[in-house]
Amino acid sequence: VRMAETARVIARRLGLDGETVRLIHRASPMHDIGKIGVPDAVLLKPGRLDAAERRIMESHVEEGYEILRDSTIPLVQVAAEIASSHHERWDGTGYPKGLKGEQIPLAARLFAVVDVWDALRSDRPYRAAWPEEKVLEHIRQQAGQHFDPEAVKWSFWTTETSSQKQPGRQRAEVDRLLQLPTSNFRLPPPLNTPPSIPSPSSIPAPPARSAAQRSGRGSR
Repeated sequence: VRMAETARVIARRLGLDGETVRLIHRASPMHDIGKIGVPDAVLLKPGRLDAAERRIMESHVEEGYEILRDSTIPLVQVAAEIASSHHERWDGTGYPKGLKGEQIPLAARLFAVVDVWDALRSDRPYRAAWPEEKVLEHIRQQAGQHFDPEAVKWSFWTTETSSQKQPGRQRAEVDRLLQLPTSNFRLPPPLNTPPSIPSPSSIPAPPARSAAQRSGRGSR
């Protein structure tokens, strides 16, 4: 929820048309769908990943693309772009393809900023969340290296002109996004006991048929 809403805010600030903003907003929650194929031992490891584990983790972008790529639905096509390219870097040092600059799809360039902002602001098994100002400084420093400079420029939390004109409104927008849950997906509670299966004696018998029905002369 929080990441999708943050992506929507940045897309709107970039001046994208309403339909593109809507697609990015709706597609963003599928960005890590490929992690369904990553073992929990890697996903939840409390320490630094070794080289082999890093390769397994990085495979989630290609796995996500494979899941989404064949759809003809525009929403899913945008989701496939984000899933496959949100770990590419503006300077060409990202993965999986080492795309550079505008070779990276726009939706993925925009979402890369959101992904890092949200990740650094959140606790992880291997580190505590960073303070907000440290996160923002990191994003500013990475403009033109990790991130598309325009995406950073128009990110609501780093836009100097916005903060000068409406600092209270900008602060309120940041606070609103930070209050949103990271996801609206919840697993159902586990069953304490297996579902009961009715015994044959508890299943009602079918109604008796008339003589005409038994002889085959009834209605069909």
